[in-house]
Amino acid sequence: MNSLESALLVMERLRRHEIEDELRELTLLRERMGRLEEQKRELNRRLRDETRITTIEAAPYVMNFVTSVREEILKIDREIDKLHPRFRKLEDKVAEVFREMKTYETVRIRNLRQRLKDIRQKEDREADEMTILRWNRD
Repeated sequence: MNSLESALLVMERLRRHEIEDELRELTLLRERMGRLEEQKRELNRRLRDETRITTIEAAPYVMNFVTSVREEILKIDREIDKLHPRFRKLEDKVAEVFREMKTYETVRIRNLRQRLKDIRQKEDREADEMTILRWNRD
């Protein structure tokens, strides 16, 4: 392995570690947002299923429940809205670092293939020279 390949391999590995760190954070954010969305769905379900007024006496309690649930839904929406920019930023960064990593990998592999091709050509030339020398001796 030559120094260019070594350097490219190091850069590729660094990018891979960077992606792994970013992916962990992205996964945690995705899970957090998923839990919030699930809470929001559950609250909406409760609004739909549990807000039937059966007696006039229950009306104030139901209205308080509806108000409380709607406030909670708004709170969840605000929290999700706060998480979205960080989530998008991480997604973009992961995509960018992945492209860089793949570029290093592609250049490294191309360089390795060229080096192997050069080695094979050199071995073929040496074998041809040995064959010619043998023919000339006979």
